[in-house]
Amino acid sequence: FGLRASPSRVPAVYAVLASRPAGNDGWAAACEYLGLTRDLAAALAERAEELGPERSRFVRALSYPYAMRGVMEEEAGRWWSEVDAAGGNGARLAAGEAWVPREDGAAEAEAGDEAGD
Repeated sequence: FGLRASPSRVPAVYAVLASRPAGNDGWAAACEYLGLTRDLAAALAERAEELGPERSRFVRALSYPYAMRGVMEEEAGRWWSEVDAAGGNGARLAAGEAWVPREDGAAEAEAGDEAGD
């Protein structure tokens, strides 16, 4: 994806796509993975390694100024509905990334930690 690690983490809902979407709605059928994360660059790097170059050519992402679990899960739910209706793989591959407690007691999503199977 050409992303470099940076000191700041970007929370986002994201979809990894195998091909360039045709129009605004084509992304859902091309979806290979859908998730939410507190660190978009790290999550995309992990997905690219996991899926390989043929299945991780493009990304659709909606970033947030700070992680807002409920808002992000709601948006991810809308995306999952679109992916499922279009027959994309994302809804079957990822039920969401786990929100785990940090040392300071706040919750965060760790890229790669799946919630539910």
